[in-house]
Amino acid sequence: DRSPSRGLGDVYKRQEWNVLGRLQGQLDTELDMTGRQQAGALASALASRLLHAPLATAVYSSDLSRVSETAAICVRACCSEGGGMPPIRLDARLRERKLGLFEGLTVMEAKSKYPIEWKRFISGQKVDGVEDDEQIAARVGEALRDVASKHPGCTILVFSHGGAIHSGIRALTGAEALREIGNCSISQLRAAHGSLGRWDAISIGENLRDAQLASNADVQRLSTC
Repeated sequence: DRSPSRGLGDVYKRQEWNVLGRLQGQLDTELDMTGRQQAGALASALASRLLHAPLATAVYSSDLSRVSETAAICVRACCSEGGGMPPIRLDARLRERKLGLFEGLTVMEAKSKYPIEWKRFISGQKVDGVEDDEQIAARVGEALRDVASKHPGCTILVFSHGGAIHSGIRALTGAEALREIGNCSISQLRAAHGSLGRWDAISIGENLRDAQLASNADVQRLSTC
């Protein structure tokens, strides 16, 4: 079992952690009922958008279960009529930012337990065991470029995490600042020719009725830097 959360002695639920304001990072938290309802709302929105899109032959997802389960819910909804379901390819490069010693803590706990390290983190300085902005941007940007190069001319569904999506979009588009990206929101990018140039952002962080902007502690650092 490669799930990092097993060492904490509990199976934690994504929505519960969001409500508590806990930093998940790369801990493998699961969806709870509310999370599955939000994923269902996302699935309905995607299904209506993809009626006439030339879909790629595969869907890509972070290998953390809270996102891979969201991807499975959406794929079932989008591909329930006509044709089989495309495989979901798991890619560890699409994981959320690695938060190291902060993972599993609330923001207040992180500030209290590791005040020096937290101050360094929110000011953009390096902290041992924690991915910095350049590292996560390079990781997610590389994954998205690889995916785009495999499916030229196709619409590709990629499922990831708020902080990772934020960093990936900035890396590919060159944007200096972005709006917050809520849970179960949709961002649409157009790859540059050959996928290596600067990409265009068609939409960023479109929020569905059930999307929650402020409940994901993992992206709070992006708005406090």
